[in-house]
Order: sequence, then C-alpha cells, then structure tokens
Amino acid sequence: MAKVPEYYSVKETKKPIKKRIYHDDDQCRAARDIPQSERRNGTGGYRQCQECIEASLVSAA
Repeated sequence: MAKVPEYYSVKETKKPIKKRIYHDDDQCRAARDIPQSERRNGTGGYRQCQECIEASLVSAA
C-alpha cells in the first residue's frame, strides 16, 4: 500500500460533519470507489479514513 496525496469525495458534504473523511492510501477500498470526477484534493478539514490509518500502521511495521 502506498501513500498518495490526500483527497476526499465531493459527496462528503452530504454526511454529518463528524462522519466526513479523506483518504491518502491507494489500496483503500472506499477510496477506490470514488470516481475521479468526484475527487477533490486535500483533506477538506475532515478526519482521516480509518482504513487509510490502519494501512499506514501496517506498512510502518
């Protein structure tokens, strides 16, 4: 799994604020489901996806 520049879905704004997330791992299943046309660069001020966090921990071990 590799780190990629942070991005989030434009659809995050439809979720409650506490559930909005961004991604930064190329193997994250949820991130791969976001069509390229719906991706926005950066974190959007959201929290990091749990799957992306776990992938970081695995690759650091």
